[in-house]
Parts: sequence; structure tokens; C-alpha cells
Amino acid sequence: MKIHFENQYKTNNNMEDWETMFSKFPPQLRSDIVKVTHGTIISTIKFFQNRKQDFLIRLIPKLKLNSYFDNDIVYSQGDQAEELFFIFHGEVLFYKDVSDVIDMREVVRMEGAFNIPFASYSAGSYFGDNDALLNKNGQRAYTCICQQDSQIYSIKTSILNDILCRYKSIKNLMT
Repeated sequence: MKIHFENQYKTNNNMEDWETMFSKFPPQLRSDIVKVTHGTIISTIKFFQNRKQDFLIRLIPKLKLNSYFDNDIVYSQGDQAEELFFIFHGEVLFYKDVSDVIDMREVVRMEGAFNIPFASYSAGSYFGDNDALLNKNGQRAYTCICQQDSQIYSIKTSILNDILCRYKSIKNLMT
């Protein structure tokens, strides 16, 4: 049964059909399926720990797994903030381009961006929420680069917002 649902989750191109079928199962079966197929995600990523089962049932199947290599850019400063990210394995470093605030041409002989690293997140963390949920202009305020090979789950902000409408207490923690 586990293999069937894992394959269904990985190969089903029509998420609405999957959700319709999944919603017809009894709540306990849905909960068991999510625990079995996504238990490692729940135990690794702190955001998912101690959450209600119905919240996890709605959110976790909608996550998309992305694999990045060391030094891959997850997103750049100024990109549209359309996703929230959960680090399953790996580490990311955040940079801020301060060239538009500080003129570094007198100190450093280079043109273009002057990126200053300021934060590092590792497995179990989530990020992108400030830009995606709070930033009024909808753009990324920083650049995010992987510091090692990483597996990072993502979810579209629009999907997350639809889910969070039903879970005000979780939304309040995030915003």
C-alpha cells in the first residue's frame, strides 16, 4: 500500500484527481497514509512537528521536492516570491546585495553586486516566508544559495495561503 501511494504521489500529474480520491478515504486512513509516506519529512522539518493531522494531510502531499547542488542559487534578490521552502537535507546561505545602498567602488575594484552573507539555515528549517507572505511588493529581499548538495521541499504561496485560511493559529505564527 505504501508503494502504491508513493508512486501515485510521484507520478500523478493531475493533483485534483489525487485530492478527490484521497479525500474519500476515512480520516484515520488518510492520516496513516501521510505518516507512512511522509513520516521522515514530518520528523525532520521542525515546522511539521506537533501539527494537527488534518493540517499535515492537506499540506504535505502538495510539497514539491527540489534537489540542488553546492552553490546552486535557490532564488535571487528581486525574484518574484512565489514559494516557501523547507530544508529536508542540506544548508543554505542568505546574501544581501548592498550595492544600491553603499557605494563600494572606492573600496573594492568591481562593478555590480556586493553581496554580504548574513544568515545560514540547515536541515529542518524553513525559509522564504517573509518574502512570500509579508513582503508587499512580492519580491525576494535576499539571494539564497546552497552551501552543499541539498534537498528542499517547496510549496506555492497561493496553495499555502489556501490551506492557512483554515488554520489561523498557524498562519498567525508565520506572519
